[in-house]
Amino acid sequence: MKSNNLAFYLAHAVSVAGAAAGAAAEIPPAAASPLAEAATKTRTKIWSTTESSVTFNQWIYPHKATLYTTKTVTSFEPRPTFTSYPGTVIQTVISHVRLEDRYTYSDGRTTTSTTAYVATVPETWVVSKPTAAAKPLTGTRPGSLACKENKDGSSCHSPAQNEDPICQAAGLKTGCQGQCVRHEEDDEWWCYMMHQRDYVYPELRMGRACWGAGLRFRQLNVPCLEGDLGMGCVACEGLDYTWGAVNWEGPEARD
Repeated sequence: MKSNNLAFYLAHAVSVAGAAAGAAAEIPPAAASPLAEAATKTRTKIWSTTESSVTFNQWIYPHKATLYTTKTVTSFEPRPTFTSYPGTVIQTVISHVRLEDRYTYSDGRTTTSTTAYVATVPETWVVSKPTAAAKPLTGTRPGSLACKENKDGSSCHSPAQNEDPICQAAGLKTGCQGQCVRHEEDDEWWCYMMHQRDYVYPELRMGRACWGAGLRFRQLNVPCLEGDLGMGCVACEGLDYTWGAVNWEGPEARD
């Protein structure tokens, strides 16, 4: 079993659209701002997952590791009404994790050890509205923005065409990590705000971001726009394979 799987289950809940099981219960509202309705109701969703892996080695075989996870996500029901944009929503994620390690030896003996964890982690979302001047890109997920080499200048656009002012002021380029979550009924875009440790999970990278020399990175938490290039993509030249999101700047989700 990969060790970062355990870190993921401790720190994050998967999409609420995943396989949900259990009851809903009303609890005190989580923090959000700015809100028009202070008494926004919340709903708790609970579901469980199990992940197992079996490995072999020369002296102990097999070793079966099973991760049992029960997640509880507190979310807004209905979603909050904002008086201005962008707004911020903080959801509470509680993960109950039990890791069971079972070793089977060549002589038939088995040993089992169990480790239990409980982690309470906030999820931060930044909510924005599309504007007439900036049409959000639709349907784009991480890795789906091609970075083509058009060194002859054909079908290239000026890098400044879609640059974000925050990136420009910092001397960085603007890219799209993957589109934010669209709530069509409210005409809103919800962008997940990452903690630095979240970056290893592509599905959590959302919206526009700044990138550039010195392995610098800054998340903007706004939806990607038509014409945006992917992260690390240099117009008319191709992908900059030397870049990585190492030196973070700007806002991060709190622990």
